[in-house]
Amino acid sequence: MIQKLRLDGYRLLDGFEADFGRLTVVIGANAAGKSSLLESLSLISNGVDWPVSDVVGVLGGMWSIPNAARACDEIGWQLTFEKPSDHGLWSRIPIPDDAPCTYEARLGRDPQGRVIPRYECLRYARPRAGHSEPFKMLEVDRHRARIFSPKTGKLTPFDEPSESSSDGSALSPGATPIAESQAQKASLTLAHMRFENEFPVPTWIRAYFASFSYYPGFDVSRGSPVRNKPAEFRTHIVLSASGDNLGTVLHELLTRHEYRDRAAELTDFLKAAYPQIEHLSAETAFGGEPRVLVRVRERGLQRPTELWEMSDGMLHFLLLAVALLSPTATGLITVDEPEAGLHPKLLPIVADMIRSASSRTQVLVTTHSPSLLDAFELDNVAVMSREGAAVSWHRPGSRETLRRMLDSQLGGTLGELHASGELEAMA
Repeated sequence: MIQKLRLDGYRLLDGFEADFGRLTVVIGANAAGKSSLLESLSLISNGVDWPVSDVVGVLGGMWSIPNAARACDEIGWQLTFEKPSDHGLWSRIPIPDDAPCTYEARLGRDPQGRVIPRYECLRYARPRAGHSEPFKMLEVDRHRARIFSPKTGKLTPFDEPSESSSDGSALSPGATPIAESQAQKASLTLAHMRFENEFPVPTWIRAYFASFSYYPGFDVSRGSPVRNKPAEFRTHIVLSASGDNLGTVLHELLTRHEYRDRAAELTDFLKAAYPQIEHLSAETAFGGEPRVLVRVRERGLQRPTELWEMSDGMLHFLLLAVALLSPTATGLITVDEPEAGLHPKLLPIVADMIRSASSRTQVLVTTHSPSLLDAFELDNVAVMSREGAAVSWHRPGSRETLRRMLDSQLGGTLGELHASGELEAMA
């Protein structure tokens, strides 16, 4: 579970620090950096699964991402996390439960604007007993890549197999991932950790980061792919960021015996939000490549409602429910403004789904909705505020005067204080 995150040079978030709990609900004015915070976590997650140059390119490239308030050609992060003992991916990792780890990295750019990994380190957050420096599992700079070897008991050079460079010539034997990536695509060294037998701890930490799910908002317009392109028949059980594999995930969820409890939970939430729904199905259609057709049977209608016919609100709610109730081992779920396009009466149900998700994994959401905020506790809330080009993070629950105000009958609710601006001001 992530404990703390520090970001340097990432859009507005420069020297920015945040702390997270099992469930964190972030509020703040527009342009305060809330979406950038979620986006930065997606960069870290995707950056250890794909070439980081590709990931940065999708987000705007190294001319766009670095902080614009100062001369800046570098972005960096420091992510401190503890072993999530209830997370399946960690069951075989030899890390003590009380030993938080830190993963930090810095990315720069060359004169052409291409990504250059400048530093990377995976270590324990604190020194072990009898040591002055934290134990390092991986350390990389521009000149060398080293990883802890259980065989030697120390950091040793980490080499990738030689491959052809972009001009067709062979790379020198023993080229590090950094040298290799400069000839092709830039990659973080942690992204190469896929050798469980040889490097179990970095390999499973990489898998944990790569499992993060990021939902920046669903396009449910009439021309959106989720409506008009039937999902392929595959064994996916995690909803994509765009939701375009909704049919695939629903088919797995509704037809696999081992997912029956989660399927029942999903159906219950859907019927609570839309009582007219009698049945949800995801059926395979053949004729060319197999596709999945999603339908709902509504009371009083002569035929099922197809996915492309659903109302915007119903489709958004279904996507949100599938994202939050996935039965797979997702390390973190981030959702940007889950209330978008939904009637206020549905928001307590959305909050229940968010709490259900947080009982299985860590959840981070942003919101502008007083109605949604009212469904959470003060200790779940964090405030992002901006003063000029500086963004800060506050926990309003640390203010005893605010707690007394909420406890009094005349103090108002969290949502009312948020709507008036007092909650942000008192943070």
